Amino acid sequence: MKNLLFIFFAIFALTSCQTGSGYGKLTGTSPVYEMKVQGKNGDDSKVDVTFSIESTLVDSLKISEDTLKILCERACLYSDFSVKFPLTWKFSVESKPMLIYSDGDISVIMSGSAKNAFGVDSRVMTYIKFDNNYNVVVEDILSF
Repeated sequence: MKNLLFIFFAIFALTSCQTGSGYGKLTGTSPVYEMKVQGKNGDDSKVDVTFSIESTLVDSLKISEDTLKILCERACLYSDFSVKFPLTWKFSVESKPMLIYSDGDISVIMSGSAKNAFGVDSRVMTYIKFDNNYNVVVEDILSF
């Protein structure tokens, strides 16, 4: 009985982590690849965010699909980092952020909106840079 219970929970854990067959999968061909992940708006609603990925990251640097997925997910997570009212953050559904490699750094610009102190929606662009271990460089996050 314990083994059956263990197998049930293992299958449940594996299937509950899946968010869809296309999420986190690298698609397309050089010069630009794509990957779709889910991002969370400030109200906890989920939205599909499709990233363009510069071919240098895949073809030259040979960054794995799993690592690219992590980069995309971290970009989504930090996209509202500089807004004053993060609970009002919403991803821009018409934009397609692009992971790029330039001057030895990987970076991305995320687009969305958030309300200001007067309750008015303002467009927000957030520049996110990653270090050599693919972590977000928090002190380099810029919003404009």
